[in-house]
Amino acid sequence: MSDGTDLAVTEQSPAGGAELAEIQHTLRHAPAEYWRNRDMQARHLGLLPSDGSPAHRARGVAPAAPADDGEAVQLTIPGTATSLQAAAGRGANGVLANLPPSAGASLESSFNSLPVGVVNACREELAAPCPKFAPPADDAFLARFAASPRGRELAREWGSIAAVRLGRVQARMDRWFDRMANDADRKTAGAWFRGLPANQASAIFRALSA
Repeated sequence: MSDGTDLAVTEQSPAGGAELAEIQHTLRHAPAEYWRNRDMQARHLGLLPSDGSPAHRARGVAPAAPADDGEAVQLTIPGTATSLQAAAGRGANGVLANLPPSAGASLESSFNSLPVGVVNACREELAAPCPKFAPPADDAFLARFAASPRGRELAREWGSIAAVRLGRVQARMDRWFDRMANDADRKTAGAWFRGLPANQASAIFRALSA
């Protein structure tokens, strides 16, 4: 991913669009309420686009519930998932593993509300191997990153290899944006990423740097 959402629900079913939007609003802004309400969860799944729609294919996984014992949110990868969907699901779980349940649920919900082209591009990047070589970040870029709320902890964690890790993150985020078909998707993705809380952005950076 490069910078960070339009929270509008894409490809709603005509009959349940308003209800779906309301449920997804609850999932984004009151995740604990959503995960306590099994009827709401069942209704949500019933209102999502059918298996043949682009939106459903782009996700390939169902919303993930936070574990009761406080473990990180993890996506459920169905046995019918394609190899691409499974690889993308594992990549997404690498991001979610670095977040507490409420933050993971919020990130997953806001991401699923992005346009299909943005979701597809991210899915492809998460499923792809890391670049064999990415130029390390220069000193000025690394200094800005280390001074930012999103990068301060990671720069300390990465230590002497911080420039290498940050270069890898930038290369993968550039690839994500390059995979998008048009400037409108890139603009939406950038606004979404810039609007993420620091801990969610940092979780993405950490996973992409591995």
